[in-house]
Amino acid sequence: MDDISDLNYTGLLKKFWVVIPAIIILFAVMISLIKQGPAPDMVLGYANEAVLILIGIYLFFRGFVILNKKALIEDIPTSTIRSAAMGLCEVAGTAKQQLPIKAPITSTDCVYYRYLVEREEYGYRGRPHWVTMNGGCSPGYFYIEDETGKLLINPAGAEVILPVSYCSTDDSYGYNRRCTEWRIKPGDRIFILGTVSKIVDIAVEHQRVLNERLNELAKDKELMKACDTDGDGRISTEEWAAARARVEQVLNEEEAAVRPQHSEEDIAITKGDSGMIFIISEKSEKELRAQLGASAYWNMILGLLMVAVFLVSLFARAGYFPDRFAIPWWKLYNEVLEGTRYF
Repeated sequence: MDDISDLNYTGLLKKFWVVIPAIIILFAVMISLIKQGPAPDMVLGYANEAVLILIGIYLFFRGFVILNKKALIEDIPTSTIRSAAMGLCEVAGTAKQQLPIKAPITSTDCVYYRYLVEREEYGYRGRPHWVTMNGGCSPGYFYIEDETGKLLINPAGAEVILPVSYCSTDDSYGYNRRCTEWRIKPGDRIFILGTVSKIVDIAVEHQRVLNERLNELAKDKELMKACDTDGDGRISTEEWAAARARVEQVLNEEEAAVRPQHSEEDIAITKGDSGMIFIISEKSEKELRAQLGASAYWNMILGLLMVAVFLVSLFARAGYFPDRFAIPWWKLYNEVLEGTRYF
């Protein structure tokens, strides 16, 4: 299990090599039928069914991806924090603050938060829907702790699975505004599957960002003019060193807000390399596996059902099955437009 990305995606891609020819054939059949000059309702039917069949195929194979994730969680044993090895690791324990953090909506003490602010708007026929106005999550590190020790967590890039902690709707702004918050509080029990790596690797990222900012500074004529403190029209070695020190100071202050300070630990659980799985959940491993299993099978069943139903309708429209098996899309859309049918 050295290459986790292979475990997650290679099998899926192999399955798609079987599906891609089927998709091409499906579109070829649809185009050939349309070229015969069918009525608009026939064209609408072919287009709808082709799209919905593709969605069904996507859902079916998405179920396999979720099953692979579930299998990965099952295959990796849960370690104590003291025995956690470098690389992909699974740990469980209680959350603990590294720096003081308060959730932005409720001002609750927490180790991690995510929030969403939405506005209610009205679309076709006055039907309400929610539009995102603002949202975000906390970037700061926190600890996971068990009876053997504690380990830092960098939540950036994680799939965080949490129940809603707070939700309220307010109409005092002249419109309905909904605020939703998810959070992990100190002492909450959490499960984490991620990559244990050295924090010192962040030094490489620090240097990369610093170089980018210095390059941007060098290209900005107005900022470079401000660096010319003696006004002689050229940037001396001393002036450039001072400008570089100011840029690095700003970067250090930004990183200090999200990075552990004065910590003796040199490792943390992070996202890891591209494609690596990273889950933070308040659900136990058993609950998470049950949820993933249910989600996988529902995706696969729904996908197969969609493919079967809409394939039958497509071939019925093409004359291979009785007409009664073809879905009357044109009629359905007309009923929606006339307000006699709602989905």
